[in-house]
Amino acid sequence: MAKKRIKLEKRDERREFSIIFHELWTESLGHIGGSGALLYCYLKYLADYEVPEPYSAEWEQAVCLPLGLSINESHAAWAKLQESGLILLEKNSYVLCEPRRTMGTPQANENNVLMVEVEARFGRPLSMTEVGLLGDFCRLYDESLVRLATDVAVEAGALSLPYIRQVLLNWKAKGIVSAAQAESDRVGFQEKKAKRNARTTRRGAELPPLSPALSPSKSKYDETEIILRRIKKSAGDEVRHGN
Repeated sequence: MAKKRIKLEKRDERREFSIIFHELWTESLGHIGGSGALLYCYLKYLADYEVPEPYSAEWEQAVCLPLGLSINESHAAWAKLQESGLILLEKNSYVLCEPRRTMGTPQANENNVLMVEVEARFGRPLSMTEVGLLGDFCRLYDESLVRLATDVAVEAGALSLPYIRQVLLNWKAKGIVSAAQAESDRVGFQEKKAKRNARTTRRGAELPPLSPALSPSKSKYDETEIILRRIKKSAGDEVRHGN
């Protein structure tokens, strides 16, 4: 007995989800995060209806509960959508914008990957200003140099794009143009720093302890006594001038 079969055809009628949201996942997800993408999709679903403002009492019931988000999570997601230009305030009303493909070239796609890497190293999303700075770095310097400069910033605990820029400028002033040169300079700097620390430690260990007579001590008069002396002196001056 022959099996009954049906033919399935794929149609692209639901463009609002299959096409528009493609840019959301590929271009914006690294910045807005999962909560931002979830909130955007839900707002897109509610776009033809009125929704409460994010800081209104109805927001939690209408938006947070259906999405399983806390109020703070939803507010953070809303802020990221605004930073990404997906929500704009125009004439006292909010406009939900379509995601736009901004990373159209292979080089730009690599920059987007780098942005995600930097955000992971910093442990936070980059602002739109920082994303712009990172794009400038990639246009001016080799990407491997930008990655090494990021490593230097993380090691120094300076999680900022301006610090990365300063590292890149220092390398440029030294004539460093390749990742190998930058790594050599970085290792050399770390070795010099370790030697300086070792010399300082040895000098501290070699110095004999100061005797109590020679050890640093507080001034002869403490701060309270000095203030009292000044008050008495001022009072004496006033008496003399009055006579």
